[in-house]
Amino acid sequence: MEKIAKKLTQYILREQVICEDDFEVYKYEFQIALESSVCIAICLIIAIWTQLFIEGLLFWVFFFNIRSYSGGIHMKTYGKCLASSCIVFFLGIFITRYGNFNLNLLILIDIVVIYILWGYGQAQNNGDKKAEIYFREKLRKRLVIAGIGVMILRGLELKSYLEICTYVLFIVCGSLVIGEAKKRFVSR
Repeated sequence: MEKIAKKLTQYILREQVICEDDFEVYKYEFQIALESSVCIAICLIIAIWTQLFIEGLLFWVFFFNIRSYSGGIHMKTYGKCLASSCIVFFLGIFITRYGNFNLNLLILIDIVVIYILWGYGQAQNNGDKKAEIYFREKLRKRLVIAGIGVMILRGLELKSYLEICTYVLFIVCGSLVIGEAKKRFVSR
């Protein structure tokens, strides 16, 4: 991916779309976009294969909107990130396909997880207080929207959609807890 990102960046540099000073930033952004696209494509193929395309889309909408601001564990290599993301996605689709959860239990889990994310979630900001406030505010807005969304899904009794949303919230919260535990363990 890095080679492709470098070639794309060299091309836009040659075409004078960017200046030399911006080369590394654009290369990094291209690499992230390419890597994310591969992961999403694989996961959407899984969603189509399992005939749960809407649930797959809902997974990514929920996941990106909350995970981007909540913080959590990060893998050290793209391969590990891709594998873990696809596994997490597949498990979510599997649970949606074969799970049989009580709607009220799902709402209870959502309330607990949103509460935890509300109080503890925020993306890494390296001690920047301004960034901390920004990320926390963005996360909380998204959690309010997520909370309203899951209540609507509950009211409409759209069980598979509610299950995938609950799963995403649970996974994001789990990632946050694992990430925090890892940070504390490593800092000892």
